[in-house]
Amino acid sequence: MGLPTAAQGEITYLSFLLGLLDVEKQERKRRSEEIRMKFSRLLHRKTLEDFDFSFQPSIDIRQIKELSTLVFVVRRENVILLGPSGVGKTHLADGLSMQAIRTGLTVY
Repeated sequence: MGLPTAAQGEITYLSFLLGLLDVEKQERKRRSEEIRMKFSRLLHRKTLEDFDFSFQPSIDIRQIKELSTLVFVVRRENVILLGPSGVGKTHLADGLSMQAIRTGLTVY
């Protein structure tokens, strides 16, 4: 009861090759993301999905969702997060950085 193989005639050679190429593509993406994470030197791996917006109701969720599209990167704009200690600025910055890394961008 092993995996189906092209040599045994269980799947076509083309299907086998396409599956193999898909596995290779996924592995390259994973390794590339891992390398970009190392280069980023982020202290925390927090995501925007993990941010508790109910904890800080003054944050505009729509604005954060807009920032998560990373359009500001394409437009070469800066994002400045202002506020007192403990409101989630670092979490949001890390979340935007993680989003950028997931989409293939390099973060420093």
